Amino acid sequence: MMRLSQAKRSLWEVVQQVSFFQDLPLDCLELIVEQGFPITLPPHEYVFWEQERGDCFFVILQGQVEMISLAKGRLVKLLQPGDFFGEIAVLLDTPRSLSVRTIAPTRLFAIERSTLQQLFLQTPLLATKITTALCQRWNELIDMGIFSEKDRYLSPGEAMQLIYRRIRLVFNNLPPLEPDRFHATIQG
Repeated sequence: MMRLSQAKRSLWEVVQQVSFFQDLPLDCLELIVEQGFPITLPPHEYVFWEQERGDCFFVILQGQVEMISLAKGRLVKLLQPGDFFGEIAVLLDTPRSLSVRTIAPTRLFAIERSTLQQLFLQTPLLATKITTALCQRWNELIDMGIFSEKDRYLSPGEAMQLIYRRIRLVFNNLPPLEPDRFHATIQG
């Protein structure tokens, strides 16, 4: 790892904990740390609202946020430091499915869609890894309305193909999903 300031080293450690970014090459992690940016928000501030367009996702560095369904008038989930949110809107180019509000003074690390585009170009395998992670949340994606109820009974392979096609629409220049890598991913 190159010489990093204490602040950058802390970001590096947090970024490595995000499931999508585990096991990425060092140059990819450097890109994330260099191009991402911190945001500090006071308590009870909305990070984003339901139905907004998403151009970045967030990792919580300090503080706490709540994910809220304003449409249903209920708290969905509390998130702590190290958790991330907002990735689905960025990866699949859908409106935000929930609103997110800070509970305490909160420091976030934002990663923009353009940074993900660069990462996908550097490491095409990352798109497969993210597709696999989203596939594990298949029913949740359907419940959020991102995919159709009729898609609920697709095989894991069909679901993975559908998610990957959607990611390829958002992020240009991704290669097709390689059949050998695809089958190894869904079976492993």
